[in-house]
Amino acid sequence: MVADMKPSFIRFPGGCFVEGDYLRNAFRWKASVGPWEERPGHFGDVWKYWTDDGLGYYEFLQLSEDLGALPIWVFNNGVSHNDEVDTSSVLPFVQEALDGLEFARGDPTSKWGSLRAAMGHPEPFNLKYVAVGNEDCGKKNYR
Repeated sequence: MVADMKPSFIRFPGGCFVEGDYLRNAFRWKASVGPWEERPGHFGDVWKYWTDDGLGYYEFLQLSEDLGALPIWVFNNGVSHNDEVDTSSVLPFVQEALDGLEFARGDPTSKWGSLRAAMGHPEPFNLKYVAVGNEDCGKKNYR
């Protein structure tokens, strides 16, 4: 049914899901790759449910490719609905985004590209677009 819609892009994982009500419950792409049975999952506190992250970052990229749609990856920028990191502490979030780009687009011999290759996709995915956080323009550190 989704293929019949012929989407030109797919945005993942979605703003509220990526940021969480609190940062401690925000989606973390690294916890959503690798063998499904080893993924810790996380509590989706915005909508109050547990997710096993079985549809993770890799599956999103693969689904986009299978559908011929461009992936748009949304990554967390240190902001949630109720808390945010100070800009002096944002470097781990920047590194997380860079690692995610390497997973999707990196050489299969790189740290994160080799994980993608081990999961069955040695060639880079066609990730060209990202979204930074959610629509939190009013947050002090988002600006």
